Amino acid sequence: MRIWALGCFAVLDANPEAAKRSIEDSFHHYQLGFLFFALAYPLRKQVDPRILLGIGTGIVLEEFPVLLAGFGLPTLAYYNTGFDLAVVLAGLWLAYFSGQLRKKQRASGVDLR
Repeated sequence: MRIWALGCFAVLDANPEAAKRSIEDSFHHYQLGFLFFALAYPLRKQVDPRILLGIGTGIVLEEFPVLLAGFGLPTLAYYNTGFDLAVVLAGLWLAYFSGQLRKKQRASGVDLR
């Protein structure tokens, strides 16, 4: 988004102060993901909430190292490397298969609580 905005500034020869503000703003994509989470319930009659929650989850996971860096963890070095993608995919894999296992246990009448 920022690259697109800066391209527009360059092509249209717009105010360089506005371009500088665009570069230095504190907006991150994971904030947009949280917005999708927040809109899933109020818009549930117009849009399937699973779609909004899925899009929001994808956006948050894409910038997960940036989100953790906001909490003070030293994770920015892993942003846009193979490591952050591997961790997110491993977490998704673990969540999916644990959910499938739980579903099979419920179907067979086994309760592990």
